Amino acid sequence: GKNLYQGGEYEPGCAGVNPLELTLGLADAAESLGVKIFEYTKAARIERNRDDNDATAATEYVPPKGRFNLVTTEGQVVRCDHVVLCTGAENISNKLSRRLAYSFVPIYTW
Repeated sequence: GKNLYQGGEYEPGCAGVNPLELTLGLADAAESLGVKIFEYTKAARIERNRDDNDATAATEYVPPKGRFNLVTTEGQVVRCDHVVLCTGAENISNKLSRRLAYSFVPIYTW
């Protein structure tokens, strides 16, 4: 109720964000623009697609052309023009993104 909080601080130069609500809002906005989200996909590596006419990529959703092949740990391939990685820092390997793998330092407590 309204008496739950007995004190607080207002700082006009600061803001807080709910990470879950932000993530869900971004996903909803992306999907409303036609983005296909593959939740719970365990990505093993991302490869540049050298042959856009190669029809051997087996997956439920195959764009007609894709600059990238995202290969899952089960060997499935998602062809796409853009990849957004949404995961914990400890889950990014060199095969998935060498640039990102060396950019994160996991902090487990603070």
